[in-house]
Amino acid sequence: GVSLHICQREAVSWRRLVAGLADALRNQGVSVPPPTFDPEASTRFLSVDFGHLDGGAAERALPGCWAAAPLAQRLEETAAWWVGRQRESFEEKAAAAAAAGKRKSRT
Repeated sequence: GVSLHICQREAVSWRRLVAGLADALRNQGVSVPPPTFDPEASTRFLSVDFGHLDGGAAERALPGCWAAAPLAQRLEETAAWWVGRQRESFEEKAAAAAAAGKRKSRT
């Protein structure tokens, strides 16, 4: 499973989180349709369904290593990381397919 905990000073609604991530992905050149929401559905993320988490404990436990940042900044960083990983994966697969094609043509 996947766990996502939003730990920052800003209170974040599910709608704002998804809309912000969609915007950040669009800024990376990803085609993202407008999000739709079911207000009755559970997100299964405690930090969204029950309220934002206090980042004070993380800041005290990790002095100088972690600090809360504005949501938009963290979403941009996350989108850039994810898009970069997707591009790397695509390029690796394309290189492997090209190498396999060369080997096949030699036989």
